Amino acid sequence: MEKKKCSKCKEGKKLDLFPRDKDGIGGRHSQCKACAKRARLAKGDGVHAQQQKIWRENNKEAYRTYARLWSYRKIGIKITEEEYKQLLIIQDNKCALCSKSSDKDRVLCLDHDHKTNLVRGLLCNDCNIGLGKFKDNIEVLGKAIVYLSKNHG
Repeated sequence: MEKKKCSKCKEGKKLDLFPRDKDGIGGRHSQCKACAKRARLAKGDGVHAQQQKIWRENNKEAYRTYARLWSYRKIGIKITEEEYKQLLIIQDNKCALCSKSSDKDRVLCLDHDHKTNLVRGLLCNDCNIGLGKFKDNIEVLGKAIVYLSKNHG
């Protein structure tokens, strides 16, 4: 187990207690996470984080929309809020597979082809995870259907 000495508290700690830093020695920051956090709070950075948290709590729907679209952009899928809403209308606010309705507590996930990043439709979380677990493999999904057909009570 590799250790590193924190430049601030001078303690030797496990590497995973140091933030990653591609420019740092050994790919880690010179200060441990605890010391870095104390330094941020002393500078007042914690105030901004607290303000963000309060905004998220007071604007849940806007934050959910922002977070959803940001996460799609992060993996290379370009979709606007209007395009997402259009998909909701086309699918009548229901999962494309199981037809469960979306509501204020259940957001439909954007399903996409992982090779092309093209959008296929909107799925409930359960169906989205299910397809993900099968890695979009049509052959394996076909075998699952045959298996369930034989063994379904």
